[in-house]
Amino acid sequence: MMPPDPDRGPGSSAEASDADADAGPPVVLPAILVVCRGNICRSPMTVALVEAEARRRGLEVRASSAGFWVDGEPASGAAVRVMAERGLDISDHRSRVVTPELVRSHELVVAVERELARRVVTLVDEPDTVTRVHTLGGLVAGLEALDDATRRRTAGDPTARAAAVARRRPTADLLGQGPDEVPDPHGRSLAVHRRTAERLAALAAGLIEGLTRP
Repeated sequence: MMPPDPDRGPGSSAEASDADADAGPPVVLPAILVVCRGNICRSPMTVALVEAEARRRGLEVRASSAGFWVDGEPASGAAVRVMAERGLDISDHRSRVVTPELVRSHELVVAVERELARRVVTLVDEPDTVTRVHTLGGLVAGLEALDDATRRRTAGDPTARAAAVARRRPTADLLGQGPDEVPDPHGRSLAVHRRTAERLAALAAGLIEGLTRP
């Protein structure tokens, strides 16, 4: 029988192995496309916040953004400033227009307004598009409301979990306007931008939590 290794605590090897086994395989987050109107304010802010939340949890995520306005515009000065106040730099961001190819290259699309979600679904008229497109607020609320059986069934598969939310979503949830939307702060005061950043930060945290919780 081998003597215990004096450099290890008692049972440390077995405990580490048990912990690794309990942790299971790492969660792989879907590629996320965030869509707003101009791609100069809400969506680049959201991408920065989602990436920061994923890092905080030790996860990796490929997140990007687009809009329906124009290519090549920088993020608004107010958006850059309020993100800098949170330690996040979006000064290199440049806007781009949503294309079918861009939508197809992301497993999950979240829009900050219902109208924009509908425009994405219309732009890419394919069978699986509607199960990949959500409003950000609607997806977070749907993840919070999932029943335990669905949560267990989709544990470790964030893409399947988001699709489960979409399948339970009433059609009316993408019609009209609703509380799941994030109003556009562009052209308004820094105080409004800060409140928008606070809302987006809460939604980013809720998104990553909802997609990854066991």
